[in-house]
Amino acid sequence: MLQRLGEERQLKGMMLPDKDWQTHRHRLLNLQHLQNDIQKLKNRISELSFHPQPDDLSVMMIEDQLELLQRQQKQLEEKVTQELPQNYQKQLVYGVSVKGIGKKTATFLLLFTQGLFFSQGVG
Repeated sequence: MLQRLGEERQLKGMMLPDKDWQTHRHRLLNLQHLQNDIQKLKNRISELSFHPQPDDLSVMMIEDQLELLQRQQKQLEEKVTQELPQNYQKQLVYGVSVKGIGKKTATFLLLFTQGLFFSQGVG
């Protein structure tokens, strides 16, 4: 039945986004996961601070993990903003011209929407 439906309606195949866009999308998703993990670790540290006798080793290990994830987050944010596709550069200028939107936010909006968000330009 599916084959017949496809033949009758002449359905077009789906086009995957280009490899560069997929790479940026994966990096943004990884960044989102890092941010979630960082918040979880901060919550654990906060939870331990209310304990009358927190285990120093546990606190130290969590703080070390937090520091590592924060370094990775910074590295990934820099990579994403530095390696913005050339065709998004003009749109980035439009994006940062919007009050309250910086380079990082504009970059993420461009990548998540594949350039649609600032495609008309904002004055």
